Amino acid sequence: MAGQSRKPKRRGTKAPQSKLSGKLSLPLIIILLFLAVGLVLSAYYEYSDKPFLEESETVEIAEDELTVYFLDVEQGDSEIITIGGMAMLIDAGEAEYGETVVSYLHNLGITKLDYIIATHPHSDHIGGLSTVIENFDVDKILMPVMPEEMTPTTKVFEKLLDTIDDKGLKITAVGSGDSFKLGKAEFTVVSPEKNADFSDLNDYSTVIRLVYKNSRWLFTGDAEKPAEEIMLESGENLQADILKVAHHGSENSSTEKFLAAVRPRWAVIEVGAGNSYNHPTEETLTRLEEHAERIFRTDIDGTIILRTDGNAIVRVNNISTERQE
Repeated sequence: MAGQSRKPKRRGTKAPQSKLSGKLSLPLIIILLFLAVGLVLSAYYEYSDKPFLEESETVEIAEDELTVYFLDVEQGDSEIITIGGMAMLIDAGEAEYGETVVSYLHNLGITKLDYIIATHPHSDHIGGLSTVIENFDVDKILMPVMPEEMTPTTKVFEKLLDTIDDKGLKITAVGSGDSFKLGKAEFTVVSPEKNADFSDLNDYSTVIRLVYKNSRWLFTGDAEKPAEEIMLESGENLQADILKVAHHGSENSSTEKFLAAVRPRWAVIEVGAGNSYNHPTEETLTRLEEHAERIFRTDIDGTIILRTDGNAIVRVNNISTERQE
């Protein structure tokens, strides 16, 4: 072996090279095998070594931590994402929950929203946004690209458009491939495609994948099977530690192939207790249980708060409302 001194051979004596070589190479072979297996496993379980913890005590949020609040707005969706003094709101539930979302934002010390994402124009997602926009300064409002014939004319949607206009704001139409910065985090739109042609508004939901250091988050609005199939065909990286389950756990979303591509560690379902849609369905829960280590539900757990330093993802029950400046 290189760098190893060897005794000089006696004249006429044959050195046992094959035995010596075998003894030296066996440990090396074993080490190489372990390395090869390790590389394969680390590639397959890319995120599995990150600790997932739970805490019950009140904690202060550090400046470099990303926090996601999955708000309990009954049978609707609303998520607040904060990092480094910046904030984003995805949806705001039905109109009656607008004040609830406003109060929560105020309690967090938030005075400005860097982004509002209206995933799609159904009232259980955009109903409360008009109230939010009336009460906060907003930098960007993101909405999905939709064909004109699919654009609704409901009172809720018209009120949202009027409120945006009254505040002198503009809508940024987004589609797959568009990326934005939120502090040190970045999120990319993975659906819908800008030329998408769906028959259901749910499939036009703006789906974003947010990345902060080694943590991955997927927010899916109400996207159903047709949209999931397009995302799978696109070759986009859908893998996420945390999955916001689509359409409140509807049987038409969270297909087996989609979940296999996402490989979530934890899943969050935003849903109302005893809702008339029977969300989440048993079929969807069964699929989720096969892929996710844990499932959280706002109808059972209330508002769910997750935070990360970019590595470990922690669930906390209470967070100090004093924003770290």
